[in-house]
Amino acid sequence: MFMVASDWLEKNAAEIDALNVFPVPDGDTGTNMLLTMRSTLEEAYRAPDHSTSAVAKAIARGALMG
Repeated sequence: MFMVASDWLEKNAAEIDALNVFPVPDGDTGTNMLLTMRSTLEEAYRAPDHSTSAVAKAIARGALMG
C-alpha cells in the first residue's frame, strides 16, 4: 500500500505543489509528502523483521525522522 501511495505521489507531486495555498503558499506540500513517504518506505525495508509491529515502528520512525 505504501509503495502504491509513493508511486502516486511521485506522479502527482508537482500538481499538489501547485494547489498548495494554506497555511503558507510555499508550493512544496507535494514534495514534502513525497519525501516523507520515501523515508517511510526506506525505514520499512530496514525493519529487523517483517512482523506488523516492527514494520509499523519503522514506518512511524521514517515519517517522523525522515
